[in-house]
Amino acid sequence: MSSPLTLSHDVNDDDIMDSVWDIISNREILAVNQGYFGDSGGIYHVSNETVVLKHGKYETEVPIYQYLSKPLETNRVAVLLMNSGETTQVLNATFATIPGLDDGIGNGNKYLVRDLWAHKDMGVFKNSVSVPVDSHDASFLLIQKMDSLNTTIS
Repeated sequence: MSSPLTLSHDVNDDDIMDSVWDIISNREILAVNQGYFGDSGGIYHVSNETVVLKHGKYETEVPIYQYLSKPLETNRVAVLLMNSGETTQVLNATFATIPGLDDGIGNGNKYLVRDLWAHKDMGVFKNSVSVPVDSHDASFLLIQKMDSLNTTIS
């Protein structure tokens, strides 16, 4: 469920704040966090291959890549493409497979794709969008069907 953003770091530590400020102050990302259209979202696609992530004495096996989606309203969905692998991966989001995005397969629908980290539109795409995602990084996209652009994209 959409909820307030919870921070678990020392907000008085300037080094930590400098490293996370661009993330926690990103208004577009916060709008996705706070937006709720009857579905809090979740994982919709994972790789079959896994990788072991280590943090201190803890190890966790995770898919090399995962795709998450969160519907924001009809035909407007936020998609997070996560790469847990050791190398850059080109991740492909196929519109027909994204929950909450009415693709109307075969109808020639076009979608506006926005990069939420960079605050810029990437362009209009027909069937899918492919993005390079660095190792241990993510791409955060807003995908909106062109005929539903009666709302403003911030």
